[in-house]
Amino acid sequence: MKPVVVGLVQMNQRFFEQSFLPYSTALLQAQVQAHSPRPERYLFLLPVFLIMSADSALPQLMAADIVGFSVYVWNLQHSLALAKALKARKPSVRIVFGGPQVPNRAEAFLREHPQVDLCCHGPGEAVFLELLERFPEKDWQAIPGTSYLDEQGRFQSFAQAPWKRDLAALASPYLQGTLDPLISLYPGESWVAPWETNRGCPFSCAFCDWGSATGSKVLQFPLEKLQAELHWFGERKIASLMCCDANFGMLKRDEELVEELIQVRQGTGFPQDIHTQSAKNATERVFRIQKTLSENGLSRGATLSFQSLDAQALRDIQRENISLESYRELQQRFKQVGVPTYTDLLIGVPGETVASFLRGLETVIRGGQHEQVRFYEISLLPNAPMAQPEYRSQHQLETVWVPAVVPWDKVVAVSNDDERYELVIGSKSYSRKDWREMRIMAWLIDLLYFYHRALQMPLLFLIALEQLSLATLLQNWMQLSAEAYPLSAEIRAFFERRALGIQAGEPLYSPGPAVPGQKEQRWLSAINLIYCGLIENHLLERFFEECGRWLETERKNSSGQRVSAEVLQQSVGLCSEAFKASYYLPAREQHLNWNLEEVYQGLLKGETLALRETSRVFQPRGGGAYWLESPVLSV
Repeated sequence: MKPVVVGLVQMNQRFFEQSFLPYSTALLQAQVQAHSPRPERYLFLLPVFLIMSADSALPQLMAADIVGFSVYVWNLQHSLALAKALKARKPSVRIVFGGPQVPNRAEAFLREHPQVDLCCHGPGEAVFLELLERFPEKDWQAIPGTSYLDEQGRFQSFAQAPWKRDLAALASPYLQGTLDPLISLYPGESWVAPWETNRGCPFSCAFCDWGSATGSKVLQFPLEKLQAELHWFGERKIASLMCCDANFGMLKRDEELVEELIQVRQGTGFPQDIHTQSAKNATERVFRIQKTLSENGLSRGATLSFQSLDAQALRDIQRENISLESYRELQQRFKQVGVPTYTDLLIGVPGETVASFLRGLETVIRGGQHEQVRFYEISLLPNAPMAQPEYRSQHQLETVWVPAVVPWDKVVAVSNDDERYELVIGSKSYSRKDWREMRIMAWLIDLLYFYHRALQMPLLFLIALEQLSLATLLQNWMQLSAEAYPLSAEIRAFFERRALGIQAGEPLYSPGPAVPGQKEQRWLSAINLIYCGLIENHLLERFFEECGRWLETERKNSSGQRVSAEVLQQSVGLCSEAFKASYYLPAREQHLNWNLEEVYQGLLKGETLALRETSRVFQPRGGGAYWLESPVLSV
């Protein structure tokens, strides 16, 4: 009997120099091979696992009788283009689309994309097996979690089956060897492996399709299976793990998994790191887990997410945050043990205002976040509550579609076939102009405070010692005159053009040099582009000089007496030279008369130390700097 040839497509972006294993489609193959009464009936082709043109991918799929596509925001348009080309070349092929980007209300999607024969909603393992078992018949009646247009063009849709509570019945594509042929074919590839220890999320944030899609149930994979998968990762030299859990650390056994991971790493050298999304309601366990991962070189940093800190906005997006008290406590504890952290904030949350956004940002920084705040525009996912017509109408959402370019990727011409995000750029609580102001304020705090800590020291002195308002400082910078501060005005104008451009459908990133002075163009953030421009045009000195004058004006207008003009001037000079050194630019040593670094480090830890006169030398070095104790020496 001629076998049924099955193709699988899960096109992923490369993560710098790494590739993601196609875990979602591998799950389908593993389930068929483990649970079909006739597994020998099916011949699986090697999966298409990288984003590529339809012309490049077609030869890999021409032998297929049925092809399953896993689609999300980064590959939907490429998948549709490939499916269309495949259907044109081979009309008999059956094409199945599944994944989060397939809308639950699928009629319009199916009519717009006739190359798609059937949509799968929710977990696809059982559905795909059932489809294959019925092949070549097109009798899809009553398969739970499917939608399609029948031969008369009528829309047919069947509700998802209840979630299987026993995940032990799901085959592991890792332990079954499903992905071994792919790994063998690319012996020099550095792989990222998605890893599920559970499924589900107890939260129901309106911008996310995770909790809403799972019915707020959290189901666990067997511990023995997960431990065996960790050993598989080590034996196959998998470089990185991407933990797919919504709230890692929520379950007690997560600590056992971390201990097993460490043992595997110690024995094999792999995996080299793991990315997790930490639980919001198990702070003590999260602290222990992230501390352990960091101590063993497996962590890139702990996430302390808020998205928003405004009570009304949180109600409008059905979001539950970690408490501020727990946040401050975790910040300090992580800092004491040397674990880096970052905080997520969303730009343009319905219910938010410019004032509440700035209050939230200031709260995060005063709460101890001095390492990184990651700002994200809100992108609507088709099955998230926020994307539904009722929510859009209630909150008067205004949106725009923008090309989904990849940061640091090589710049190529943007076309209509590229992936696109639908961004929220206005709502009942804020105007389009307000959105631009929030977006610019997020860029500005990155520019001045977080990126290489460009001016973090003097800003923190004014915020913590003089008790100046961060929001007021940022707003005052926005009002600097072009006559007195021409470079700052030029940066402000760039921010305004970029924010307007995004609202007009331009990419979130800008083309710029990969390295200052080189011609190769990459997609850069606004901040990367500004600093590359300042360096290329020899304007860093002028930038820090203007910032120093601005901060001195703010200091003079404050009512406090703790930060003198000399302290502020020397802290700006120190930051300027340290910034140059971070780019391996020529930098001058700084002779300081105050214990600036001691006070600054204290503030980072939540301690307020007294400024006192002393003699020190700060010697910048490429990529860093070091201190020489008094007396001042010429070095």
